[in-house]
Amino acid sequence: MNNIYWLVQEIMESLVTLGICVVLPITTVYMTMRKKRHEVDKRNEIAMAVIEKNGNIDVQDIIKSLTPPQKPLKERIIMKMHYELIAASILTIFSTATFIALVVVGCMGITKEDIYAMGLVFGIPSLAVGVSLFIGYNSSKKILNQLDD
Repeated sequence: MNNIYWLVQEIMESLVTLGICVVLPITTVYMTMRKKRHEVDKRNEIAMAVIEKNGNIDVQDIIKSLTPPQKPLKERIIMKMHYELIAASILTIFSTATFIALVVVGCMGITKEDIYAMGLVFGIPSLAVGVSLFIGYNSSKKILNQLDD
């Protein structure tokens, strides 16, 4: 009886892991692509309906009026810089808090290696990604300054 319970528990853990790591990303990509395809199909339907009602209208003007306007390059760079700065700050603060927690745990005399290993597994990559995002922010800032010139 204990073996069956253990087997069911292992299968459920595997299914949850597969669901989060495989099914969720695939579903997200599928839904995004389906939404984009639906938008294109709707634009085409509207263009076809306008052409059927009035055949002497320029198709290019209709398509241009139906496509959403794109943001200018400067605005896109500013938004990217904003998101990079937020993510970099969050990750750097998280990694700093993790390292402070490790120091506090060490000062308290707790000698469980699992705590230190988990702290380092989460702290080091967070710090690396945070610093790299700060570098990306500075690069975007230089590009934006070159665009202003």
